Amino acid sequence: MRAFIGFVERHFVSLTLVGLALGLWFREPLLAYKSLLTPAIILSLFATTLKIDLASLLGHLRQARRIAFLVLVLLLLVPFLLYWAARPLGEDFATAVALMMALPAGM
Repeated sequence: MRAFIGFVERHFVSLTLVGLALGLWFREPLLAYKSLLTPAIILSLFATTLKIDLASLLGHLRQARRIAFLVLVLLLLVPFLLYWAARPLGEDFATAVALMMALPAGM
């Protein structure tokens, strides 16, 4: 498993580009798997969070009030304000901006 993870980390950009190209090239046959898209995104985000060091996480939890404030501001307030500011450019664009801003850093 460690060798596989190392391979993916070394060749991440190449694998991503190949995946994008295959998805665009074979679009029609892959539409049957559209229902698997959301679970795949959830699994990839979960796998990303597994790289967090537990000792580091516990150390940061000592600053719970500060973290709660930052989470509220960065993941809720800022996306809402940017959504409101981007609404004149279109509802879809404003939604995309808000969703991108609501993603935790490094995801």
